[in-house]
Amino acid sequence: EDTAAQFIAVSTQRLDSEVHQYHEALEKTIDTEARCLAGDWVTNIGTRYTILCDGDSAPRYVEMELPTKILTGIFARAGDWWEAEIKDEVAEGVIGYLRVRLEGDGLRSCFKPPGDHDWCKNG
Repeated sequence: EDTAAQFIAVSTQRLDSEVHQYHEALEKTIDTEARCLAGDWVTNIGTRYTILCDGDSAPRYVEMELPTKILTGIFARAGDWWEAEIKDEVAEGVIGYLRVRLEGDGLRSCFKPPGDHDWCKNG
């Protein structure tokens, strides 16, 4: 019994260590991808926006047409996508939701207004 208990304890410690290493590697991958989102982007319909990544916080969405429009959002990982609730800081309300993901040298984005349950098809 003592040998079995020791084996279980050693196995559990090894598993804990492997899980910890996996999570560290995953966090580095996510941080690297988040930094790759950073930049100035233009959609296929001409919308210009910026994604800021400072390394210590989640990527942030910014779109400005001063003084009438300041849109902001904070991205969170959602599967293969990064998703953000987009707020209009001037009108003080949520205008919709944006999701983005890296594709090749570009960024695929998809927007949906509040209350819509489906993301755009062609993103």
